[in-house]
Order: sequence, then structure tokens, then C-alpha cells
Amino acid sequence: MPSGPFTGVTVVYNEAQVLEQCLASMAFCDDLLVLDLGSSDGSPDVARSFGARVIAHEWVPIVEVVGPFLLARIRTPWVVLLDPDMVLPAATPEAFRSVTDDGRLGIAAMHYQNFYREQAIHYGTWGGSHRTFPVLLHRDRVELGAHVHQGISPREGYTRHILADTADLRITHLWGHSWRHLIDKHKRYIEAEGRGRLARGETFSWRRFARLAWRAAHDHFLKHRGYRDGLLGLQLGYLWFWYVCASQLALRRELTRRSSG
Repeated sequence: MPSGPFTGVTVVYNEAQVLEQCLASMAFCDDLLVLDLGSSDGSPDVARSFGARVIAHEWVPIVEVVGPFLLARIRTPWVVLLDPDMVLPAATPEAFRSVTDDGRLGIAAMHYQNFYREQAIHYGTWGGSHRTFPVLLHRDRVELGAHVHQGISPREGYTRHILADTADLRITHLWGHSWRHLIDKHKRYIEAEGRGRLARGETFSWRRFARLAWRAAHDHFLKHRGYRDGLLGLQLGYLWFWYVCASQLALRRELTRRSSG
């Protein structure tokens, strides 16, 4: 199959504030597809202004649920998949075209950096650019995860490639534009975390809860030096601690439901 063309894809729910930058960064794609989960802030209109196909879907708490629905509507072999608060750098098209001739490539991932408002997060659990996002995938060479943060993996016989972590090949992740936005976003994930952890065979104990809570605080503030981002780093440390603890309690609730059912 020849290199390209590309379909740019994102899933939105009230993301008009950042969607324009996301879609503009995917302007090199031959087709744009936006799945709208019932936005009330004009996100579909923003998408149509970029010539995107907008498909309505009922609201779901995590995007992993709609993966198969999306892939069935892709018209091209290669998919450029972004969260609506992510912005690709200008060097992306050339980098993608340099790897799509590989007949064994299933996924190409890029490094990204989180931002709170306009401030880059350099330290702590969410800081730096060491994380990667599976931004380019071949629709016929991947397996989709069904649970939160389970991710996308290449089918057997295909490979995952990580592009170099350089300033001109790093995704800008407009991760949070207010504390309410960040908290609401992570609240949506928490119950899904419980179901996902249960599906992976995890168990709950108060000893493990305490160990994970301690590790969350230790890793953010000491291992990854979250204090170096000042007040923002302190606040993000508390957010991470809360998320880890709440996810474990969600797992406990799922185990309780299963045992009582």
C-alpha cells in the first residue's frame, strides 16, 4: 500500500477552546474526522470550519470505548490520532512521510509536553517530555485497547516506532486551562480506572493502597522534583496523589460490586 494519505481524527466533548489549534496542526491530512460526544460549546461548528466530517455519538466517559466505531469510518490507510487539546509541530508531515514507507510499521509515537494554561510543566509526575503518544497508526495493523489508558498496540508482525524527542518534533499538550477543567477531566477517568484495573486482574488491599499513595507523593515531589515548578508543581502533586488514591478506591468499589453481584 502506498505512503499516505492521512486521515486526521479526534474525539471532542466541549473542546472548542483548544480544538482550532489541534485541527490547524492536522491541516496536512487529506481527510479530517471529528467524533462529537454531545458538545454544547460549538465544537462541531469549529470542526466544520476546517472542512472536517463531524459524526455525532452518544457521550462516553473514555475515548477507548469508541475506537472500533472510529476505525470503521476511516477512508485512508494511515490515521493521525490526536486528543483535541494536542497540537502537532510544523515538522510533523515530513517526519510521518519518512516512516510510512515501512511495510511493517503499525504505530509511530511522538513525545509530548504538558502545559497548564501557557506554562510548560517541566517537573513532577506530569512534567517533561519523556511520555509518548501513539499519534500515527495504520488502521489494519493495530489492536485497540478497551479500557482507560490501555492504549493502542501493533498487531503481531508489526512494529511500534518512537520518533526522536527533539524540540521540532514534540507535541504541545494543552492539558489544562483551569483547575475545574483538570479535576472534571480526571473525575471522568476514575471510575473507568476501577473497571480497567479489575479487567487487568489487579486486587485491592489497604496495605497496597498505602504503598501506592506514598509512592505517588514520593515520585512527584522527590523522584521527579515537582517542587521545582513552584506553586503549580505543588498543586499538581496534590492532584496526582488524589488521582492515584481515588483510582484505587474505584477498584475497591468494582471488586465489591462483583462479589455482591
